[in-house]
Amino acid sequence: MRAAGARLRYWRAPSPELWDTVAAGLDDEHVASASVEVLAEGGTAAASCADRLVRHVERSGGVTAAGNADLALRALVGMDDDRAADWYAARLGRLWLNTPAPLPARWAPHLLPVCRLRLADRSRPDTATRILHTLARWGPAAAPAVPELVALLDTPLARAAAEALGAIGPAAATGSAPGLLAALTTADPGPGRHPWHGGTQTAAWAYWRLTGDPEPALRICGAAARAGLGQPVLRYLADLGPQAAPYADALRPLLTCPGAWSRVGAAEAWWRITGDAAPAVAALLPELAPLAGHTTTLPALRAVRILGAIGGPAASALPVLHEVTSSPRRYGDIPADEALHRAARKALTAIDPPRAPGTP
Repeated sequence: MRAAGARLRYWRAPSPELWDTVAAGLDDEHVASASVEVLAEGGTAAASCADRLVRHVERSGGVTAAGNADLALRALVGMDDDRAADWYAARLGRLWLNTPAPLPARWAPHLLPVCRLRLADRSRPDTATRILHTLARWGPAAAPAVPELVALLDTPLARAAAEALGAIGPAAATGSAPGLLAALTTADPGPGRHPWHGGTQTAAWAYWRLTGDPEPALRICGAAARAGLGQPVLRYLADLGPQAAPYADALRPLLTCPGAWSRVGAAEAWWRITGDAAPAVAALLPELAPLAGHTTTLPALRAVRILGAIGGPAASALPVLHEVTSSPRRYGDIPADEALHRAARKALTAIDPPRAPGTP
């Protein structure tokens, strides 16, 4: 079983019988746990095993009782199987399970009632932080949780709550949310209050997203950009786009600064603010270097996505992207490789769109 799992993790197109071998192991109590472990890291490549995995968990007493239910749930989330939504809601009453794949926004109606209860509880800040990050990824689909998010703006979770409110956008501009965010942009809290650090940028960005007024975000994020490396939240400047043009000069030095995340963030912000693709592409191409060793990193994945967003002017990335999409070997584990492969295919289509037959 473990040998099959290793081959599945290494090759993108293994023999189809290998997944059948893993799925068959679910019916054998001696190897069932090993089968679930393989499936938990299988991503959508393991989707053909979903039905047998569900039957295995049901035979074992259901998602709240089965000994390997957490791994089985990780597997179904990775497979993007909608049956995982109700399973996750059942488990969320006592824990928040980290999964290789993010929870899709279409599951929000199933999970939000429990998420809101957990946010109101305040007894597990670690779990609340994970929930807040998920709500931020869901964006407008998380709008029913706005009351709980607003209630967290005067707690140590304020920054993550403001991030989620900003991601929800205008649907969150109800009640006291805009006023509280505006108050948080005035200054960092003093000693004895929650650790806000650079969160005034988050509050200002969120205020803009809720109200459409960019002035606090431009003023605060722009000042941070001029303060130099490590100060600005670059993705907020990227979101502001051409409105942040007065601060573009502060970004140019960051394109070659230490730190992969800073370089990638600066490249995206530069391009989205100025429309000048060449310096951004020049900064992003070196971040693809790990791909030459059939490994990937989060900055490399982000660089691929930005190059795809840039489109045609990023044509110099085509050889690397073609290698990623055509390679029989995986780049890292299965979930990481799947994310990279999807991003590279999308980038290829954006940079070099397929031509209709007969088109010169």
